[in-house]
Order: sequence, then C-alpha cells, then structure tokens
Amino acid sequence: KFLPPSMPAPSTDAFWGVPGRGSWVHYVRAGANLSAAEWLPMLVVAALVYQLDASANAFLTYNGVRQVLLFTPVVFVPVALTGHLAYVDIGWPWGLALIAGNAYTFSEGYWLRKTLVCGALLVHGLRMGIMSLVIFRKLSKGTFLLPEDLTRYRFAKLRWVEEDGMPARHWYYKILHDAAQQCMANCMVLCAPMFLMADNPSASLHPLEVLGLVVWLAAWVFESTADAQKLAFLQESHQRGQINTAVLGRAPFNGPKYSLWSLCRHPNYFGEWLCWVGFCLAALPSLAVFHASGRMGTAQVALWAFVLFAAVRLFYDCLVHWTGAGPAEHFSGLKRPEYRDLQASVRCFFPIELPFVNHHRVSGWPLRADTKSD
Repeated sequence: KFLPPSMPAPSTDAFWGVPGRGSWVHYVRAGANLSAAEWLPMLVVAALVYQLDASANAFLTYNGVRQVLLFTPVVFVPVALTGHLAYVDIGWPWGLALIAGNAYTFSEGYWLRKTLVCGALLVHGLRMGIMSLVIFRKLSKGTFLLPEDLTRYRFAKLRWVEEDGMPARHWYYKILHDAAQQCMANCMVLCAPMFLMADNPSASLHPLEVLGLVVWLAAWVFESTADAQKLAFLQESHQRGQINTAVLGRAPFNGPKYSLWSLCRHPNYFGEWLCWVGFCLAALPSLAVFHASGRMGTAQVALWAFVLFAAVRLFYDCLVHWTGAGPAEHFSGLKRPEYRDLQASVRCFFPIELPFVNHHRVSGWPLRADTKSD
C-alpha cells in the first residue's frame, strides 16, 4: 500500500550497487552516495558489536534512551509536524554533547583519558549546537518555526525526485526515515570512539591517543577558523552590496583574510570530517587494551574497528554528498554564475591535492555527473 504500484522491483545488482530510478531502496538507504554493499554492513555490524560486550550493551541502552528523549521533542515532533528536516541540525550536535556526558558518567575508565575525550566532544557539540540555535532563531524570527526547509534539504528533495525518480508526495516518509537514521547514528556509531576510550582502564595514554586528540584539536581550530572566515565574507559582501553575486574564494574574497577558502571550496566541512578521523584514530589503542586483557576477541576487535571506519566513511558521504557540499553548491551555482568557474578550478573538499581522489572539479556539480565516484 505504501509504494506506488508502478514502481519496479530492483534487481540484485541494483540493490547492492547504486539503486536505480524508482527503486524502493531509496526509501531506506543511508547517505547519498553509498551502495547497500557499504551502508547495510555498517548498520548490521554497528548493532552487533554492542551485543557482544556486556558493558557496551549496557551503554547502548544508557545512551540510546537519552538520545531518543532528546530527539523526540527537538527533532521527531517538529519534523513530523512541519515536514522540514532542518530540525536535525539542532538535534544531532546537542546529541553529541549528550554522548560526551553519557560516556563520562557511564564508563569507569582512566579519568584523564575519559576527561580528555569527553571534554573534546562536549566542546565540539556545544559549538555547533549553540550556532544552530542562533541560526534557527534568526531564520524563524525567534519562533523556531521555519517557513521553509533549509536549502540543503530542499536540494535533497530535488535529488529524490529528479535523480532518484521517487514520488514527491512520499518525501515526507523519507525525511522521517532520515531523522530516525541520524538518531540511530548518535546511538550506535558516533558514540563508539567515546565509549571505547572512556571505558579503557589503562592508566597511561598511548602515543596514538595523543596523536588522535591533537588531530581533533587542529581540525577543530581549522573548522572554527573557516566558519569565522565565512562569517567575515558574509559581512563584507553585504557591506559592498554584493551579497547575491560575490563568491568566497574569488577576488576580492580570496586574500589572507579568506585563505582557507582558497584551498578548497568547503574547508569547514573538511575540518569537521578530520575531527572525526582524530576521534577514531585515538580510539584504536583502546581496542588493543581490551584484546590484551581478554575482554574482546580478535573478531570483536575487527568489528569495532569496522564501526570506527564506518563513522569516518559516513561523515565523508554526508559532508560531501548528502547535506554538505553538494546541496550548497547547487544553489550557489544557480545564484552566482561565477561560482561555476570556481568549481572547475578549486578542489571541493580536501585542501591539498591527493592522488586517486575525486576532487569534483566540475562546473555545475553535483547535478552534472563526475567521471569518477567516491
């Protein structure tokens, strides 16, 4: 009854690969550029690892209940009533701050490690959470009732209809799924590095833990600086009367004051992704400790390592394809024709040139197809 009768059933290849137009897989798929061969094992393994360790299973309940209690009034109810997915932008960063508190109060690991990682995530979540409230208050004129969805979610709907071939009238069901998906990510995937580190009893810090936290700090400063440069651009372009035509990264908005935006088109998104690389890197020595103590077997360690990889991979897909760079560039290209020149010459996500990486130097991206996929 839910699916249109004319919708064709996907083939096996379509399910495990990129689903075809009109496929029912679009209703349940995670992310925007992941095949089921990627996202389905991620979900299964993330659910499984918590069942194989008593402490992890207890934390899953401890954190999960509190995440649902947060998401219900902040995300689920507003999304259901308004049909706007934007409220996820409030729920998930405050959910990160909640993960920090949950991991700190639940776990009994070494106090210094627990304080460092939970403190880092608390700062990380609060910065974005407070920013989201400020932005929503401004957009809604203090009511927090948005007249329309944010541009990135309007683009997601456009992609759902135009590229995925799905009925516009069913977009409402998709956003309910995506809101629940974000809550689930906070419950099982994004909390994984924090739980592992906070529950690690080793009374000394491994060099890899220190390196991971240093990577987080450097990436957090990088992201915060990029956000500050973008705010300065908005203020200056408004003063010049160029708010609807100016392009960040193009003269005169490409000097030292806007240096990070000359390296790539989305340095803030890169900084956010690198923060999670740091967190997951710092969590790896905890797996070695649990394995050496006999708490986890080799297979369990491998599964937890896969969950850490999944966190990094999911963040990349989200920040480049789902709600980050792609949606932002679609509307920038429509609004500012010169932005298409920037797309053709400047890297999208990474601030340095990397081999075997698609930097999406394509005028008109993301709707104009790349020759490579990531």
